[in-house]
Amino acid sequence: MLTAVSIRSIAVRVAGVPGTAVEQLQAHPRATDALVATLLAGFLLPQSLALLFGLRTDRGWPVAVVAALAAVHLTPALRRTAPVTGYGLACLAMLILVTAPNGRFPLSTAAGDVRAFPLVFLPSSLLFLPALNAVAVQAHRRVSVLALLAAVIGTGLAMVRVSQSVSGAFPGVQYESYILLALMIAILSAWGLGTARVTRARLEAAARAEAARTAILAERSRIARDMHDVVAHSLAVVVRLAEAGATLTTTSPTRAHDMLVTIADTGRDALKDMRGIVGVLRDPDADATTDAAGPPAHGSAVPGPQPTLAELPVLLERVRTTGVTVVLTQSGTALPLGTAIQLAAYHVVQEATTNTVKHVGAGARIDIDLEWRADHLVLRVEDDGGKDDDGAPGSFLPHDPSPVPGSGTGLAGLRERVTAVGGSFHAGRCGRGFAVRAELPATTIRAEGGRR
Repeated sequence: MLTAVSIRSIAVRVAGVPGTAVEQLQAHPRATDALVATLLAGFLLPQSLALLFGLRTDRGWPVAVVAALAAVHLTPALRRTAPVTGYGLACLAMLILVTAPNGRFPLSTAAGDVRAFPLVFLPSSLLFLPALNAVAVQAHRRVSVLALLAAVIGTGLAMVRVSQSVSGAFPGVQYESYILLALMIAILSAWGLGTARVTRARLEAAARAEAARTAILAERSRIARDMHDVVAHSLAVVVRLAEAGATLTTTSPTRAHDMLVTIADTGRDALKDMRGIVGVLRDPDADATTDAAGPPAHGSAVPGPQPTLAELPVLLERVRTTGVTVVLTQSGTALPLGTAIQLAAYHVVQEATTNTVKHVGAGARIDIDLEWRADHLVLRVEDDGGKDDDGAPGSFLPHDPSPVPGSGTGLAGLRERVTAVGGSFHAGRCGRGFAVRAELPATTIRAEGGRR
């Protein structure tokens, strides 16, 4: 069966067109279709005319049949520009052929020993199938179904001519059944291939749209986590230091001055991080362009290197300035961690300590334990819930500060970060305090399921 793809490949092979010329033909569909129509006419039309004029036909019908053949050979040129018009022209041509009386050819020199031949089976009639396929591919679904219905009706009319061509001594029922089956297979294949192509294109478009939507949601989630990490941690530290500084302005101006300097440094770092995030939003290829073309232009924002476990001392020192006691312990032999895993570990510590600063405040104690095992890191961050019920000291604030409000999405973001690199995450109450525990593999897990 001749389909749109096979017709184009035949045209290219027959013409011997080089690769650059093929690209030109694809860029000009009308010229390509006209070339295909010309090639098919040169191949099928001579055979059809030779067979037609070799038959005995009723007077006047050869002219109508030649006109029908000319019309059906125009349909490949309309395959993409006007598929419905081309199919209508093909149906009209086939109607003329099926209406024309059967041609006759003698089986022997004996008088009256002739066999009938339906003119609808001339070789050029094969072009009806690409026309039906083009409608199934490009036309509306309802038009495509109507085109199939017209083809089925035409098949029934053709079978009338077939029954008139069967000799009485021939097993006509079996013969007609085989021809009907062959015609229906050809028609349903041409229409089904076109419909399948449309369905596949729709499914691919839906898959691309869903993939784009998933990517957008994932990017939004990533940006939300980054914004939360920057804003929540920095502002929590700033709020606690501002509260402490307000109480020490008269009693200890030097200490209050040091706190104001820390507030400025914290805010400056937060602005730098925010500028980096906003820069990525404005130019998603900022990292790539920076690596390939050198330093960014003046005034452009490029995110700095991602934090790792080596930056933990700086983070914890900033937490200590709020009056929270932080104790870091390590056990076992340190293992090499991938960049994504180190970033996840850093954010676990950052989020857990930030929550303590926000919800407990000065006087609290945080114990951070990094336990290196054979193939993974167990990271535990636990606070004691703050000072005792009797108001035990430990805070340089003269009053019990109120918790700093949060978004409530920090722990959920941590769970996403940890599970994304193949780890596990748990968080919950631990006595009067709160504990966060994460297990992180020593190697990252690829998207396709392998390890590296």
